Amino acid sequence: MGFKEILNGGPGDEAPDINGARATRWLDEQTLQTEELAKFYQSRDYKIFPESVLTKQESLINSVVAYHPQEETVSLGKHLMVEVKGYAVPVGYDGPVELVEVSGAGVVTWVEADFVGRRTTFSWAIWMARLRLERGKKRTNWSRATSAGENVQPRLSAWNGRGVGYNGYRDARYLTVSCV
Repeated sequence: MGFKEILNGGPGDEAPDINGARATRWLDEQTLQTEELAKFYQSRDYKIFPESVLTKQESLINSVVAYHPQEETVSLGKHLMVEVKGYAVPVGYDGPVELVEVSGAGVVTWVEADFVGRRTTFSWAIWMARLRLERGKKRTNWSRATSAGENVQPRLSAWNGRGVGYNGYRDARYLTVSCV
């Protein structure tokens, strides 16, 4: 690993077990400097983060409202309820997902979702729920999850540079809710 001379070309560097760099890279030049590079992609995508920032391997519990998509018109069923579906992903060994709740009332009241199929430590958990939404436009529903290790999905995610790994409450926005 590290810097070495390659027989069929100039210097090369091998960076094992780093996402996106699992192969030898050919180098024309290698410069060591004490400051971060000010170029656009280097400063945005290869930023040096403080230790408080979680790595990809420490990703957080997450749930997503997958059905209904945003800006869709949904019809209330005969019981004035809307069927909402989605999935939740646990945090490593703290799985499986134990609870998913959905809300259509401005995250004030929550309804427990039912799981569809088997849940295991590392697997996605598919869920569905029936939710009461008021008729009208610009309605929103949210989901949040809790794992066996008591990791609870927060209302807002911690900051990260590009928004990757966002795990705040997930929503389906701008729904138009009408009667059948």
